[in-house]
Amino acid sequence: MLLPAEVKPDSSTALRSQTSGHLVLNMPRAEGEIKVTKKVPRPPIAPQQKRIGSQEDDRRKLNKVPELLEVDPSKHTVVDLNIVRSLKQQEAPPPEAEKRCFSDGFVDDPDVPPLI
Repeated sequence: MLLPAEVKPDSSTALRSQTSGHLVLNMPRAEGEIKVTKKVPRPPIAPQQKRIGSQEDDRRKLNKVPELLEVDPSKHTVVDLNIVRSLKQQEAPPPEAEKRCFSDGFVDDPDVPPLI
């Protein structure tokens, strides 16, 4: 997201609009320059902490050999689509709409949509 000025992310809020349901971001502008106050020290990585198989991985990367995964054929399953067809046949047809009785003075107006 590109903003026209520096903002204060700690003072920003994100709320859902009550009327439209859109996400409303409220981001106040930062006055002046924002300077980093504290740096997080990170320990250096020692050579002993490297992975054991790193030399083998380095050789693979240099040779650019793709690493392939093997698929166990005993785990292979087929989806049975006949189950879906049998479930549709078991469904009952939808019930027919009730026939309604109208009062004596009822006049049907075609401009009025039906109630759902």
